[in-house]
Amino acid sequence: MTGSDWRSALREELGPLLDSLARGEGAPPALRYRIEGFARAVCSLGLAPPEDVVRCLREAYATALGPSAADYTDDDFRVLEGATHWPCVPVRLPRAPVYTSSAP
Repeated sequence: MTGSDWRSALREELGPLLDSLARGEGAPPALRYRIEGFARAVCSLGLAPPEDVVRCLREAYATALGPSAADYTDDDFRVLEGATHWPCVPVRLPRAPVYTSSAP
C-alpha cells in the first residue's frame, strides 16, 4: 500500500459513516471503531504518521459535512494513549428529543 492508497482506502471506509452524519443520523459504534482501527494500522505499519492520518480525516469530514465540519476541533480527531496521539473518528449528533412524562 502506497501513501496515496491508504488515503483512498480510508476515505472509502469513512464513506458510510460520513453519509450517515450528513443526513443527521447516528453511526454504529462498530463502524467507528473499525475505521479507527484502520487508521491506527496505517500509523503502526509506518505508512503515515498520525498527523497525516488526522489531516486526511479532517479533509474527508470537510468534504462530506461542509461548514458543519468546523464544529470538530483538531483535538476531536486524536486521542492520547501513552506518548502517542492516535487518530480518532469523532461523531457529534444532535440531541435526542426529550418528552415530558405527561406526554401521551
